[in-house]
Amino acid sequence: MQHSSLTSTLVGIALAGAILGGGYLYLINAHAPDTALTQESASEATDQLIDPVTPYTYVCAAGRTFVARIETTGTRAALIVSDKTLIVSHTLSASGARYATGDARVIFWTKGTSAFIEEDGVVTYDKCVEQKEI
Repeated sequence: MQHSSLTSTLVGIALAGAILGGGYLYLINAHAPDTALTQESASEATDQLIDPVTPYTYVCAAGRTFVARIETTGTRAALIVSDKTLIVSHTLSASGARYATGDARVIFWTKGTSAFIEEDGVVTYDKCVEQKEI
């Protein structure tokens, strides 16, 4: 079975179960790949986001910057960092908003105007502050 067909089947089963069971359904990472993409495909990666996005620019320690394009529903985000774009999905957090790849190799955490990115257990973008447009 192809990936998109398998995903559609699994989503259909999950939705049917939620409807029949009268419960709530929260899908994490149903459409997001767990891989980094090259900068050349950044626009294609952002196009994978279903809902309209809001861009946030962050300035971090050592002058590093990145852009988080977060779906207005808060479900997923495209992180544009140095030479790659990463698609991450909203996950549970005790405080703030946490996004991660399905394998948790990439984690984006934001609370208020602060944020950081962790890749493979190493914080690669630290002490980041949202830069407000003037």
